[in-house]
Amino acid sequence: ATIKEMSPGDGVLKAHCGNFFHEEFPTFYVHLMESSIIKNQMSYFVMLDPPEGGGELTLYDLEWDNVKKRLHGDTVLEDDAGNQYDLLNEDEVQRKKLKPGPGDMIVFAGGQIWHKVEFVQGSRPRFTIGGFMSRSKDDKTLYFWS
Repeated sequence: ATIKEMSPGDGVLKAHCGNFFHEEFPTFYVHLMESSIIKNQMSYFVMLDPPEGGGELTLYDLEWDNVKKRLHGDTVLEDDAGNQYDLLNEDEVQRKKLKPGPGDMIVFAGGQIWHKVEFVQGSRPRFTIGGFMSRSKDDKTLYFWS
């Protein structure tokens, strides 16, 4: 697992999904692909210390199977048919914002679901611990990585 600190004023994670990272950073996943099924991996994190404001996990109603391209400063996504989705337009793209408290654990299909961490506000950073998990190719083992 990784402990992550996101500072107020610059703490944010742009919209992404784990399956996108397999293409963006293929070298990192070479070893994992030998032993595990990394596509559609699960993401997990535990909120250690939430910020005063912001820092929510936003899950968009868009999945990797249909939407595989990021455009225009990482706020617009495009599907295989060329349809574009402006993530800043709440009327166009449905979303669910989760604001976990200290000790809350969130597990979700981070490989498939487009998501982001909102801008951290206030004077305190956001601290989490988490990573990813997937099954082995022989379906006998569960792998965790970060």
